[in-house]
Amino acid sequence: METRFFAAKSELTGTDRYCRHPVDKRDGRSDFAIDRDRILYSKAFRRLSDKTQVFFSDEIKDLRTRLTHTLEVNQIAQTIVSSLNLNNDLTEAIALGHDVGHTPFGHVGERTLNLIMNNCEQFGIPIQDTNLGFKHNLQSLRVLCDLEGELNLSKYTLWGIANHSKIVYSPCKTQHGLCYKIHHPSLCPRKRNLSCNYYNTYINSIGNNNYWSIEGLVVALADEIAQRHHDIEDSIRFNILKREVLLDKLQIFNHVFSELDKENYETLKGMSDNSDVPDDMFLSQFSRLIVKAYVFNITEETKRRIVAKGDELHINSFQDFQDLKSEIPYEDAKSLVGFSNEFASIDEEFHSFLKSSILNSYGAQMMDGKGAYIVRKLFEAYLSNPTQLPDDEIRRFYKTIHTTGGTMGQMRGTINRYRNTGPRRNHLMRVIADYIASMTDAYAYDQYNLLYGTMV
Repeated sequence: METRFFAAKSELTGTDRYCRHPVDKRDGRSDFAIDRDRILYSKAFRRLSDKTQVFFSDEIKDLRTRLTHTLEVNQIAQTIVSSLNLNNDLTEAIALGHDVGHTPFGHVGERTLNLIMNNCEQFGIPIQDTNLGFKHNLQSLRVLCDLEGELNLSKYTLWGIANHSKIVYSPCKTQHGLCYKIHHPSLCPRKRNLSCNYYNTYINSIGNNNYWSIEGLVVALADEIAQRHHDIEDSIRFNILKREVLLDKLQIFNHVFSELDKENYETLKGMSDNSDVPDDMFLSQFSRLIVKAYVFNITEETKRRIVAKGDELHINSFQDFQDLKSEIPYEDAKSLVGFSNEFASIDEEFHSFLKSSILNSYGAQMMDGKGAYIVRKLFEAYLSNPTQLPDDEIRRFYKTIHTTGGTMGQMRGTINRYRNTGPRRNHLMRVIADYIASMTDAYAYDQYNLLYGTMV
């Protein structure tokens, strides 16, 4: 049995696309290549170059952005699917589009908008259940299905983008009824978990899990691999993590490293002991070690699982897989792509180390605090006086409530009446969330200074 039999089908019909009509393929591109190019030319993709990954600094120019992260995810995913003989065009489309819904200031921007859109941050009028939530992977669906116009992407691409991260939030953690997720402890106003109900229409429109693919599952893990190595690289550049601490922790991989990995580790260790070796050389060797180890393990293990599943279901052709795909439970499908059990256990320990050493560090938390504050204050400003929004956002609000509103002057003159009326206020809050999510870090800084500082 060959792994290529498990590739996503490349010939699509109109019903396989979000807008349910076929695309022009006279130039010879595949359906998924068209998806890739439409994402590549979108405004949301271009903005990734100025959005933070983890650290943001004007002094260190080599830190990762959402764009460099996206390109690394694409490279890692392409390496894996090429070894598995799967669909490269679909993989690239998913990888390039997976983070276009991300906020400025990394995940703290996402968390802050989600708390606001879940009534955890109180702004007077509660948000209706159907308008709850913000999540970057689901916001990517909204961006590519609506906010960027009619891109008409395939449901395979949209499914992979939505599912590169969980589509639901983990249960809220409280102690004695108190929530510590928001910037000041308070009694939980909702007594339930964080919701993303707003995106249910998008999830349903792409067929829930009918359009799962091995390629999409590979991108999800490539995203994790990319984060492992570049979070470490950036933390060393930021003087948060020391070389010797990293080398000591890497020893947990000793049992799963290949002989070549062990040789690369010894080379890395020699570099660490030599103070004349600059960080760039050390980090280049580190990336070579960790990315190759992760990619090799996931490729070999996934290949083994796909072959075993093919033998179990008697899949001997691409058509066999297409005929049986709907009968494979999604949980079984998810288990086809992954690390070996021993490697996965070590990675879990390594991820915990990265979280405690890097993401919870003083430097990262200081930047997170600033990012959360700016996002919160921007939202407060736009909600208290919506006329501070740009014309495009004013138009989007009136389109949302199904009225033209007249001229721009008339729309601006009347929009303030909606900031204190339930349903209309909910629509306004979604427009504000969309607008803030679209901002680059620098633009968010500038808007904050414009609204609260001395900029004119």
